[in-house]
Amino acid sequence: MFKSIRDEFINTLSDIKPIMHMNFKEAKDYTNQKDVESCIKKLKLINNNDIIITLGGDGFAYYCHKENSIKYIKYNYES
Repeated sequence: MFKSIRDEFINTLSDIKPIMHMNFKEAKDYTNQKDVESCIKKLKLINNNDIIITLGGDGFAYYCHKENSIKYIKYNYES
């Protein structure tokens, strides 16, 4: 049953191409990959759009679909 739900979910994502946003643990669990770049490589095959993976206190990784590039953004907590 889980496999069919997962397949339906992936098909829906492929159809609507949303901007994906998840934390690094979710990305690793979903893609079964160990690093950000590998996670993004798998995720971009599903949605063909921008992807944001939050990295806790280290900021986030942003995959820009139009530029086909990954940027790492570090949070600045100084006021």
